[in-house]
Amino acid sequence: MLLHDSPVSLNPGLALWRTWARDASIPHMESPQGVDEVILYVDDLERSVAFYRDVLRLPVKFAEHGYAEFSTRGAKLGLYERDRLADLIGPEGAGARPQGEVLFLVPDVGEWAGRLGPGVRILSGPTDRPWGQRTLHLCDPDGHVVELAQEIPRTRPRGDGR
Repeated sequence: MLLHDSPVSLNPGLALWRTWARDASIPHMESPQGVDEVILYVDDLERSVAFYRDVLRLPVKFAEHGYAEFSTRGAKLGLYERDRLADLIGPEGAGARPQGEVLFLVPDVGEWAGRLGPGVRILSGPTDRPWGQRTLHLCDPDGHVVELAQEIPRTRPRGDGR
């Protein structure tokens, strides 16, 4: 049985989220159209890049400023240095030592932020990032980081950051 079909909630925050999500008075928002990127948080970026590059033979697209991205078909694979997490998702989120995040592209991050209901834990954002995205980081009921991102103009060229 799927959790959303269960009359009993194991997580009060999730029950609030489900109530909010079904509320017909809240205007409809377009769902994310697919996973854009999976980012793993790593303790040693060089060691992790070497594994994905040398063992799995994934070509490195670029690596800089604590972040590396691989050329893959479909969703992107990124690695992000765990030591830099507080700057990305805030100290509370970083303190929980999450293992990674799933990134979804959405048309309007601000709209999503304004319509999130009670029980949704926001870690950071909306924040305009220099790599050309406005981001909002959330925590799912199990503590996984979910990033909603909207494409915006870059404020620095590719050679200077993610």
